[in-house]
Amino acid sequence: MSLLGQFKKASFWSFINSISKSILSIVISYYIIKSVSVYDYGVFNLLIGVIGYIQLFVLPGIIQVINRFIPEFYQTKDYFGIYFLTKKYLIRTFFISICCLFVVYVFNDFIARTFDINDFWNIFIWIIPFIPFYFLGMIFNQLFQSLFFQKSLSIINTISESFRLISLFAFFYFDKSISLLLLSQGLTWVLSFILYVIYYRKLFYNVFKDKFEKRIFELHRYKKYGFYTFFNEIGAKVLNTSTDYFIISAYLGPVSTGYYAFVNKIITVSTNLLPNRILKSTLKTYFYRDYTENKKAQILQRNFNYILKFNMVFVLPLAYLLITYGTYFIDLFFDKKYDAVSNILFVFALFLPTKCLSLPLGLFLTALEDVKIILYSKLASFVNIIIGIFVVQEYGVVGLSIVTCLSVFLKDIIMYIYAYRKHKLTLPFLDMMKIIVIGLLIYILGNGILKLDSLLLNILGILLTLSLTYALYFFTLFDTLERTTLLKMIKRK
Repeated sequence: MSLLGQFKKASFWSFINSISKSILSIVISYYIIKSVSVYDYGVFNLLIGVIGYIQLFVLPGIIQVINRFIPEFYQTKDYFGIYFLTKKYLIRTFFISICCLFVVYVFNDFIARTFDINDFWNIFIWIIPFIPFYFLGMIFNQLFQSLFFQKSLSIINTISESFRLISLFAFFYFDKSISLLLLSQGLTWVLSFILYVIYYRKLFYNVFKDKFEKRIFELHRYKKYGFYTFFNEIGAKVLNTSTDYFIISAYLGPVSTGYYAFVNKIITVSTNLLPNRILKSTLKTYFYRDYTENKKAQILQRNFNYILKFNMVFVLPLAYLLITYGTYFIDLFFDKKYDAVSNILFVFALFLPTKCLSLPLGLFLTALEDVKIILYSKLASFVNIIIGIFVVQEYGVVGLSIVTCLSVFLKDIIMYIYAYRKHKLTLPFLDMMKIIVIGLLIYILGNGILKLDSLLLNILGILLTLSLTYALYFFTLFDTLERTTLLKMIKRK
């Protein structure tokens, strides 16, 4: 099967996976938010943030190495390389994760005092035995994405998330405590890991083990790439909302962290339903394999333009909907305990379009293995921490949200200037302006006619507005050749 054929098949299953996972995630998140207190929800997200920081030292650059080089190995039929890296990273990850968890145990009193979490260790212990399985599952997850095993990912994620939902219902029947919330999450990680192992042996090891061409594996190239991406991941983590959780909890307490985490969940769930997010994993693999096959700068520029425009045409309308209707739907579906989040949601939605550049720009530079600048651009993370600490004390969660969004945008600007000067990467400015102008016109139209008392009429108005938006985008942004290519990529056969 051709690369485009593999991409279309993987995209179909990626769509199924994302839709099923998003639906289950919405149900699970809604049930958790409605069931636990704002304080417990804040502590839960803070603990997940702690696990995210542990991940930096357990998987230093490993996920990015798999993301970048496994598609290349598969395209060149180097099946032994895939097996070798996977086995090496799995063994290494398991033992390092045990060591990192011991460090957390040693410093658990410091963590509890710093972030104002009562009885931190007695809460965290409910999930500790399962954390190594989470890290191992991350390796398998990225491996499956890079091999276009989206059908298996869809099955694994659906089974795991369904199990999590059922276990939450069962546990919360007895006690709606954070301990049982963590236990449910941990058991889900174990189940996912078991399913990954089963499918890995079935789809890869048993199929290709006779085709392994054993050789001396030169690791210098991958270690160098992993080294730079490790420090890049540190910067990315500092720019991530996990760091904001720590700052907010340290200065304002877990309740404010709960508000911030709630808005972040709304943004995450909303963006995960967009086609550009649904196809993200397959687009990344296609981007690398297409470049491996052709090794032409024009291919990188063309794919960069496609993905950038693809991101913008879906993200801008979502930003419009969140700004206009976000607070309305929160009041409609959630408790009054989250009434205080409207300003935070407005900031996140307003800056959402500025993130459209991150994915295509990162793919462009990593395809060229030019990852130093991605590291240097993370100097913006220091802006986020230093200014954020002062701002949160004066302007609260809203001020910190603005600082974080601006820091992420600054990081992308630094990367683009570098890519333009060294690799002559250009932005499709005319198409970007068309997207923005059409988006503003639709926003004005929406504010003018979509102020009806009926929920049903409002929803119909939103759908009509979105249909008009995408019709204009499709016929004004893409020329005949681009439209034909996009339709070929969408069609499964």
